[in-house]
Amino acid sequence: MANRKLLSALLLATPLMAAPLLAHSAPYNIKQLGVSAGTDSRATSINNAGTVVGVHHPGEDGQPAAFLAGGGKVSYPGFFSIGGINDQGVVSGNSSDPWVETWQHGQATRYNDFGIGGEGGRINNAGAVAGVAWTSTGYRAAVFANGTTQNLGTLYGGDSYAYDINDSGVVVGSSSTAPGALASHAFVYANGVMTDIGTLAGDSSSNAWAINAGGAVAGYSANANGYRAFVYQGGTMLDLGALTGHTYSIASGINDAGQVVGWGMTGNSWGAFLYSDGAMTDLNTLVDPALGWTVQKAFDINENGDIAAKACKAGLGCEIVVLTMAPVPEPETYAMLLAGFGLLGFVARRQRQAINNAQKKKPAGLRGRAGSARACARVGFSFSTGRPACFSRSKASWRAAWRPLLRLGARRSGGGGKSGSARRPCFPG
Repeated sequence: MANRKLLSALLLATPLMAAPLLAHSAPYNIKQLGVSAGTDSRATSINNAGTVVGVHHPGEDGQPAAFLAGGGKVSYPGFFSIGGINDQGVVSGNSSDPWVETWQHGQATRYNDFGIGGEGGRINNAGAVAGVAWTSTGYRAAVFANGTTQNLGTLYGGDSYAYDINDSGVVVGSSSTAPGALASHAFVYANGVMTDIGTLAGDSSSNAWAINAGGAVAGYSANANGYRAFVYQGGTMLDLGALTGHTYSIASGINDAGQVVGWGMTGNSWGAFLYSDGAMTDLNTLVDPALGWTVQKAFDINENGDIAAKACKAGLGCEIVVLTMAPVPEPETYAMLLAGFGLLGFVARRQRQAINNAQKKKPAGLRGRAGSARACARVGFSFSTGRPACFSRSKASWRAAWRPLLRLGARRSGGGGKSGSARRPCFPG
């Protein structure tokens, strides 16, 4: 009976142990935020709590509307655009007036040092915002922090734009190659110096959109034939390539593990990618196709591997979503599963062996009046001997098997040996 209980428990537990393994067949799940996405809708940043900010096109009045989505709700704080959100929940962007602002819990800080305006990009955990200040001589990359605006200057006298800043205060962006020029070069600004990091071989223009804590920069390089995603670190710009069939790629986010996200396009077909461990992977191959979503663009990735993206589904349209990592079984889960399968096999072998032994060997003590062995009507276990037993159809034989238990029940109850006091044995089969 103990073996049977163990077998039943294992049979019930095995699917539960196997479930995490089956669930991990697709690394990413789709989390809807409740934000519809038109052609120009985009997410700009996702923090480590999974809160996403961006711009919804068009808003209810036909104009762009900045959104903040997290904790199961969506809010529209009244900004014209939102460039970023840090881990403290401080948001950076622009109000309806052309001023860079930071906002948290209804409290806003406005930057209007130059008296003209500006645009706020991403924000670091110290509250410093990378962005653009509108000056009397043109657009200038700037950092907005502690109530003041720092003009970062320009590479070659033309316009410059800052897009991201890490917690060490290193800024990335792009600057025109000459006043009035359309071409620009990506830059890194650190320790008061703006450095041109160049382009991929043969290209004429580049742009740096994101930087991680280690100083790795993600962006794109361009020529007349299209764009190509890159990662720049230690003086080297690495071409990330493009997804199969795509004519170009753009990198827009990078986390501290060096994972890069972005998107590419061929014709009218968009596709999001994840670049990790030296390989670019189509994010649509990492999402269960049964969900029905097509991930078109990936905008940013946090330290948990969660990705802010735009995805579309037939009959539903396009939305800003978060691709969340599916649960990964711990090593203990694998060990538990293997142990469960091993015990199942052990119990099954023991039961087969017991039945085979009972069929080969006629047990003593269950013979008829003439001393000849009766035919075995049912094979089971004798609770009096602890060995396999063969039970005939005769009442005498059944009483012989039950008698030790009847006596045991009588002793436990202290009564007159009524059969109701004994526990009925359960035989395999």
